[in-house]
Amino acid sequence: MFGLALSMFFLSPQVHAACGLSLTTTNVSINWTTSFTFISVPLTVNKTGPDACDFGVGFTKGTAASYAARVATDGAKSVQYQLYRDNSLANILKDVPDIANANDVVRGGFAGGTNMTQASSYYLQIPYNADTAPALISAGSFTDVYNVNLYEGT
Repeated sequence: MFGLALSMFFLSPQVHAACGLSLTTTNVSINWTTSFTFISVPLTVNKTGPDACDFGVGFTKGTAASYAARVATDGAKSVQYQLYRDNSLANILKDVPDIANANDVVRGGFAGGTNMTQASSYYLQIPYNADTAPALISAGSFTDVYNVNLYEGT
């Protein structure tokens, strides 16, 4: 068993004042066991402006070279993890400029009006087979930093 703590920073680039969007979510901390599959991480988007608007939430690669190879480290030890749009674990989350289709981001929208909130989630998986071959990784405090970015528009 080992602990996995993934730190995140939250930015709001390309958000227009007329919509007034902001994003909140939580840091992720996992006490991993062999029966762990995935966790749901909550996201909340708030709108203070009067205009109707759509939004997307993108996720950077963290310290990995690609979205397919996200990894948390503890010194020389590492564990793979992945971020998904939904609990089917089929759509890997990405960020601008790598977003190719609507499944690469968490999406939502607001009607006109002020002081609205929309709750959503994304999913973090630690693939058991990838991180136990040829043997279990020894315990540690594994970390990675990925940015969660809020964008106005479709």
